[in-house]
Amino acid sequence: MEAKLFPRKVEFYHFINSLSDNFDLKKSLIAREHSFVTNEGKHVNSIHFSNFISNLNKELGTNFDHDASRVTPAGYVIVVKDDKKSSKKSEKKEEKMEDKKEQGLEIQDRGLEVKDSVVVNEGQVESLVNEAKAIYDENAKKESKDKLAEFALSKGVTLAKNQTFEDMVNQFEKSLTEEK
Repeated sequence: MEAKLFPRKVEFYHFINSLSDNFDLKKSLIAREHSFVTNEGKHVNSIHFSNFISNLNKELGTNFDHDASRVTPAGYVIVVKDDKKSSKKSEKKEEKMEDKKEQGLEIQDRGLEVKDSVVVNEGQVESLVNEAKAIYDENAKKESKDKLAEFALSKGVTLAKNQTFEDMVNQFEKSLTEEK
């Protein structure tokens, strides 16, 4: 399975539009949350996000995992189910993870994908925190927070974007030092 992160509804809906010819992008973007419109004009409303994903699969033929996909403070996390073509890729990934387990590296599953746990020393924490701080752009504060959330997620740390950028960096640093 492959997890994709979309910070906002717009990016997620553009992704859906790229996968299906039966998705009315303009009408779906103005529809209420967890709703979409097909090109035939059919409005599909869902109460819960998992139902929304199931309806996308049913109506548009997408291949999303409705149990693993979710909305987080960082945005929409969409898990695309493996098809037969990508099963070889999954097998190679599993073999690689087994090799790492044999080497004594800790591995954790965060529901998105299996990643090495972040094990860092103090120098590495400082380096990662400095790298995170360098993401900040005074003229693009929201985009800076989005980029920081993605950067942290790539290091195995989930951040809430409803905080200030500085608080997000502090939470990132705290999360790295707690995992030691």
